[in-house]
Amino acid sequence: MRILVTGGSGFIGSHLCETFSSRSEVTGTYHRHMPGEGTARWEKADLLDTAALERLVDRVTPDVVIHCAAKADDWGEPAEFQRINVGGTENVLRAAREAGARRVVHVGTEAALMAGQPLHRVN
Repeated sequence: MRILVTGGSGFIGSHLCETFSSRSEVTGTYHRHMPGEGTARWEKADLLDTAALERLVDRVTPDVVIHCAAKADDWGEPAEFQRINVGGTENVLRAAREAGARRVVHVGTEAALMAGQPLHRVN
């Protein structure tokens, strides 16, 4: 099985790349800095560069896309979060569909908060 992990260099994505690469062909994406050693193949990707993203997904031809890439900063302009997190996700979905991926799994950063403990009084 071929798996593409967007945001493969992040906290959740890096663990997914490590876990799945023992039994699948895994390509992880990074935005700024290529991760160090590991068994996944690495590709630089920008969620907002639609044409480059489509070429990447076409080249990888994944069966499954696990989408972990996002702007996850503590602070910033709401429009920037919208542009990257919503627009970028739309681009990933479109590229995955056009490349014939059977599944897309979207993972949010909330999964990494508070060591899995319930979040109370969070807005």
